[in-house]
Amino acid sequence: MNSHNIVYGDHLAALTTQLRRNRATITRRRTSLREALDRQKRFIREALDQGMPPRKIARLSGLTEGRISQIRNEGGPAVSMFDLIEG
Repeated sequence: MNSHNIVYGDHLAALTTQLRRNRATITRRRTSLREALDRQKRFIREALDQGMPPRKIARLSGLTEGRISQIRNEGGPAVSMFDLIEG
């Protein structure tokens, strides 16, 4: 196993942890809700960029796959029905 795969795996593990923690933060509302939601979007976009499957991100963040798709497409083209139906 080369060092790139180890670093990549560590990065995905860190993102997984951050998504879980942020979900708990939103639930507790320890920080302002807007800040927590903005942070969650950033983690979701980064996880998508790193190749984490939307289904896993949805499970970790407590959101639907459709919402993950909307976050991915914000600022870009409108969300299509195909994005909402992805398996």
